[in-house]
Amino acid sequence: MAISKKDLEELVSQKKYTKKKIGNSYEELVARLFSSMSYSVQRNIKKVGFSKTAHEIDVLATYDAPLHKNIIAIECKSHGNPIDKDVVMKLNNIVADIGADKGIVVSKSGFTSGALSYSKSSNIELWTHTKLEKELEKAKTNRDNLQMEEFEEDEDDKAPAILITNSGFIGEIKNKCKRFFGIVNNTELSIRNVQAKITIKNDKGEILDMKVIKLGTISPNSEQTYPVSFDAFTGSQTMEVIVFNDETEFNMKTFDFKIKSPGACFIATAAFGTPFAKEIDILRNWRDISLKKHLIGRKFIIFYYYISPPIAHFIENINLLKSLTRSILKPFIKILKQKYS
Repeated sequence: MAISKKDLEELVSQKKYTKKKIGNSYEELVARLFSSMSYSVQRNIKKVGFSKTAHEIDVLATYDAPLHKNIIAIECKSHGNPIDKDVVMKLNNIVADIGADKGIVVSKSGFTSGALSYSKSSNIELWTHTKLEKELEKAKTNRDNLQMEEFEEDEDDKAPAILITNSGFIGEIKNKCKRFFGIVNNTELSIRNVQAKITIKNDKGEILDMKVIKLGTISPNSEQTYPVSFDAFTGSQTMEVIVFNDETEFNMKTFDFKIKSPGACFIATAAFGTPFAKEIDILRNWRDISLKKHLIGRKFIIFYYYISPPIAHFIENINLLKSLTRSILKPFIKILKQKYS
């Protein structure tokens, strides 16, 4: 059962629970939430990063997708005061060191303005108690809907002939991304000449990519998975899938996702305007092939991840600073090019 903010406050006032026990309750709720979304969850673990440092993490959620292992590090705070920037910065460093996709700080008492400001230029999400409650309620609703679908009668007027499922994760390769979607034929008949129209839109509704894929014949009572490749753009996006043939449009579904800059080359990405520039590939190869093999190199990577997000955020919208940064980086990249291109 979910513990409300009011219940937590009463527990504190009655001194029935220590802060540690309340924090454990938060960890249990978060672990329960991500377990309901098919993540593998570990609580209160020590994770050794690239720097050989062991980090204590309240909740570590892992999802094994076809092309990518999605890792989320979560810190749960039951402090009486708002969480400050130092906590967010610390988790951001841990995320970079263990190679996680993102971090989440869950706080009973909210966050300071400094923490909120820093999170905007980092890979950390800040969840208030209200946000956690909403996510738990959303997970409960989804679970209840699935349970209802299992016991509903398969009436022709209720069940569409074709269902579209979200069967995969984003895989980033150079300047292309790949995602998978599933097609379920609920009928006893083969459906011929099936096609899928794929539209990728950004968070403003602007079309980034569009294509039509020929799926051919879908067998009776079957489920098939199809890949779709598209140009990679960072940020929040939507993939719209419309399935049809010569006779009818069967179904339409949208999936939300987010592509982050690969390899976390923050300043270079801001300077060159894209995470897929060939110059950034050279820097990324230098990091992976050389720096990560040595202690000093790993410490440099952690320091770079620590200072670069606010710098990148500052220069990304100022053309003069971007040009100056490119001028500084290019001679160094030229030296690295022969070995790491």
